[in-house]
Amino acid sequence: MNLLRKIITRTLFLLILIGIIFEIDPDIIDAKAKNKMLTMNNIYETQYKLTNSQEVFWNQILELYNKGVRKGIVTEIEMTVYEMRMIMYNPHILPECHYSDATSYLSGICPIYDKKKTKVTGQMVQMKKIAATLDNSKLNEKKIKRIINQLKLTKKTTEVNAVKKINKYISDTVKYDYKHKKNTLSAALFGNTVCSGYAYEFCAICKTVGLNAQYVVGIVKTNTGWQSHSWNKVKVNNVIKYVDVCWNDTGETLNYLLISKNKIRVDHKDKSKTMYKYSKVKYF
Repeated sequence: MNLLRKIITRTLFLLILIGIIFEIDPDIIDAKAKNKMLTMNNIYETQYKLTNSQEVFWNQILELYNKGVRKGIVTEIEMTVYEMRMIMYNPHILPECHYSDATSYLSGICPIYDKKKTKVTGQMVQMKKIAATLDNSKLNEKKIKRIINQLKLTKKTTEVNAVKKINKYISDTVKYDYKHKKNTLSAALFGNTVCSGYAYEFCAICKTVGLNAQYVVGIVKTNTGWQSHSWNKVKVNNVIKYVDVCWNDTGETLNYLLISKNKIRVDHKDKSKTMYKYSKVKYF
């Protein structure tokens, strides 16, 4: 009887020790058990809704773009200053512009204000700049859809496996730009970028297959102190998880793949809310 107790006690001790060593996360265990599949519904197309004024304005721009207009124009569509800022500082919420490199500011628009500067009475639009952004978005979108086909992401793929495949693909195809000059989605798709490019690409692929991913910007703890950095959070099996593809790649590790908020907080601090003060819309 004493021998049996000793065996049971030691077994329990070993199980606890294994749990501590590998930091078993209850959320991850639950998420795997649920085994939720991809919807393949493009979140970009459904996540944001433009106001009537914004929609009229942007549809007018798209119509002119499709007609080949590349000259400067002036519109007379009225909207509030807030509505205008939402477009200018959040270009990715605009249809046909989701995959562009213009993720923080849409160049080519100059608002015309009323005397009190409380209303935008019109806009001066440089169609060449807008067209360049739209062209860039279309090229990136084609590349992303090819990646999705290459990875064989379908409605039969679980959300967990999809994130793992996307993380591996980006790690295998992207090299870190140590000159720190290439920080866009296009740069990542061409295979050479910094942390922000890694995060943009991860987000773009995830959202296209129906995964609610977000771009996170903040600071990280390194050997030389705290430095600026970008990573992602993504909802998998109805649980928010964190992924740092850049660190997974450069560190040749999977330590930052689908981890909890508590784990990411050890060396990552989210500063998104303070940095993007103009917008209530989450980036990517």
